[in-house]
Amino acid sequence: MLVTVDEVIASMGLSTNLKTDLTATITSNIQKAQVRLGSDLGCSIEQNSCVDRVHLNSDLYSGVTPHDALRVKLTNLFINPSSVKVLASTAMGTAGTKINPLVIDAEQGNLYFPLSLDNQILTISYESGIDPAEVPVQIKQALLLYVSMIFAETQPDQTSKPTAGVNDLALSMAANYRKLPAFSYRPFSHTQTPL
Repeated sequence: MLVTVDEVIASMGLSTNLKTDLTATITSNIQKAQVRLGSDLGCSIEQNSCVDRVHLNSDLYSGVTPHDALRVKLTNLFINPSSVKVLASTAMGTAGTKINPLVIDAEQGNLYFPLSLDNQILTISYESGIDPAEVPVQIKQALLLYVSMIFAETQPDQTSKPTAGVNDLALSMAANYRKLPAFSYRPFSHTQTPL
């Protein structure tokens, strides 16, 4: 989990005496908050081992090449740069040649490749997700807001439900990590397994 039960109790201003009674509920709410934030960001924030397949074909995109490179937007964000392995081939099912991206933008999940790889099929394996020991402050704050919102929504005696403003605030905290809709090649195939 990317936030702890103790962090949730402190952020909600609850008594630590309630920890024993609320641990299961808070743990469940943390898991729901992580799924919700991942959905809002457009990718899984859990740690995964992934494989994306991309066909680089600049003719399909009128030759658009930002920064004189072919940009690939991986399915997930928060890439572990040391885990990225790329094989390039001219057709599906043929052996690929190992290549290295020119640049890896780990937080946004962008890889940049030389123009010479146009018309290649790339198989990109990588690890993605947020390491629980290195959660960015904005992500942690967004998760704590989501947990408190989910907690409030599930209380039977709650007379007023949290407003959309809480959701908007959580989204704005994590806005730097949302997938950007800029021109990129997108995978035609994606698989992932939890680490």
